Amino acid sequence: MPIRFILIALCLLPVLIACEGKKQEPVDRTPSRVKAETLKLEKTNVPVYRIFMGKTQAKDNVIIGAKTSGYITNIYIEEGKAVKKNQRLISIDSEGIKARISSFDAEKDAVLNQKKALEAELKYAESQFKRFKALKESNAATEEEFEKVKSSYFNIKENFNAMDSKVKSIEGSLKEASNQLQYVDITSPVNGVITKKYVDNGSFVQMGMPLLEIDGREEGFWFETSIDERLFDLVNNQKQVFLSIPSLSYEQTTSFSLIIPDIDPRTRTFSVKIDLDSDNMRSGHFGRIYLQDGEKKTFLIPATSLVMRGGLTGVFVLGKDRIVHWRIIKTGQLWKKTTSDLKIVPVDNDINNISDKKETFIEAINGLDANDTIITSGLEGIREGFRVE
Repeated sequence: MPIRFILIALCLLPVLIACEGKKQEPVDRTPSRVKAETLKLEKTNVPVYRIFMGKTQAKDNVIIGAKTSGYITNIYIEEGKAVKKNQRLISIDSEGIKARISSFDAEKDAVLNQKKALEAELKYAESQFKRFKALKESNAATEEEFEKVKSSYFNIKENFNAMDSKVKSIEGSLKEASNQLQYVDITSPVNGVITKKYVDNGSFVQMGMPLLEIDGREEGFWFETSIDERLFDLVNNQKQVFLSIPSLSYEQTTSFSLIIPDIDPRTRTFSVKIDLDSDNMRSGHFGRIYLQDGEKKTFLIPATSLVMRGGLTGVFVLGKDRIVHWRIIKTGQLWKKTTSDLKIVPVDNDINNISDKKETFIEAINGLDANDTIITSGLEGIREGFRVE
């Protein structure tokens, strides 16, 4: 057994001698040096906003209701389609109205024929009344004979006058039915867009039922929201607010166009409205109003300085030796600079959905301290452990 180990050692001895003869080259552990823009952190003042959600609404919002009863025979438009003033929208079956008109015409003719026949009787009764009155005065007719003729005359006269009243009543009903014919073809009262259709072909509608809803285009749109009554003075003294409508990529520094002081007793809120200057509008777009209520100090860092790793958000921080370290941070609200009096406004979007991050900043809630230095540019060529010159 020992002889075997001695033989193995003798075999390995030349190899060990050869290896000892080669010199190992030293490894260069000097950090790579790069140039990059940096930012020394200090807290800055940013607005504190109260956020109120609302929606866009046409100033001229028209709900068209049925002015007559009947079945829908034709619908000529679809939701979302533009319509012009006086354009035909819906037709209601008119056969029922026409049948009523024919019935009233027949009834009127029958009454007029009765009245004509009664008119002859009235003339005869009147002549008899005058004759017996004269006979009575000359004592040629008894009181009983005169009263009989008189009663007959006044009864016929009363019936004749009743015929007049009945004719007027029928003519009124006839006029009402004839007027309803103009309501069987529904037309648009404004230039606008159909936003809601409440009925379908074949539906039976009663007078007053809603048929369509139209957003008029000529008067424009505004944004509406409700605000807590306790903030009325804050709203009344606010010169500028920030409005965001994400679905339209609409962001605007603006002011209140209308403050309605009436308080809703159920919600204890009041309404405000803001004029919208965009042509690409429809009712119902969701949005937010940012109402400034003070300021706070926080760290704002350029959105371009963020470095994402495995779903975590971080930044490159320089140590005292100017060596790069990646540090995880917690972020908050996005902001961007403006030329308005607000100077900086919130961005109502996700950082990953912003293509152009210039002039965009994000709040660093924790993970960074005052006087930390972060790298803000050239992040593609930087790795942890590099030294920044």
